[in-house]
Amino acid sequence: VAAVALSAGTTFAWFAANTTATATGMTVTAKSNATYLLIGNTAECATSKAGLTNTVVGAKVGDATNCYPVAYCTQENKLGTYTATGAQVDHWYTANSDAEGSAGGSGTLKNLSEVTLGDADYFIEYNVWLTLSADSENTTKKVKVTFGKGGSDDAALSAVVTVGATNPIRLNSETTTGTTSATVALTSSTAVEVTVYVYIDGNSTNVYSDYIKSNTITGTAQIQFDLVS
Repeated sequence: VAAVALSAGTTFAWFAANTTATATGMTVTAKSNATYLLIGNTAECATSKAGLTNTVVGAKVGDATNCYPVAYCTQENKLGTYTATGAQVDHWYTANSDAEGSAGGSGTLKNLSEVTLGDADYFIEYNVWLTLSADSENTTKKVKVTFGKGGSDDAALSAVVTVGATNPIRLNSETTTGTTSATVALTSSTAVEVTVYVYIDGNSTNVYSDYIKSNTITGTAQIQFDLVS
């Protein structure tokens, strides 16, 4: 099962069922913009402080390197002709369409099914950890996350970021910044885990089988962290 587009506009991007049409090669680079906020690629970064810089490459979880597109459905958006209501709002979905060679809205949606955030068929998972420099005072602030891209300008490359126990932040070409819903407690002796899910957003108008067959969606999701009140 592959993914079909999600859009509130006039153009739908369709993804038809094809077991070979996956996106590949996505990676994550994480950067700290605050001078006393450090970032590491292991859970022990707070105690060792060894080799910490303001930029690290995320540590990938598991063996997944390819993923199918996936769409996020809200009350304001649709999956093709299907409108989510009630308990079906605010969930990830996959489906397929009969418009394999077109990014237009002529396809018929079918085989709609829900996808769990973190499913290795649709998301590539990375982890990084936030901590403070050794001489910093403990602080409790919200974490601002900024999303950028490297190595690819493909609009489909997107990310979901969770900092500690806060609610996930969805980031893509249109929504490039987000702030944690709650404050995050940071100290110089502990590390806060950050989970980054890189995915191919079914909202993108180039997400359909023929495009992905002839074009590989790759690139680096660049995640920047800052502390805000």
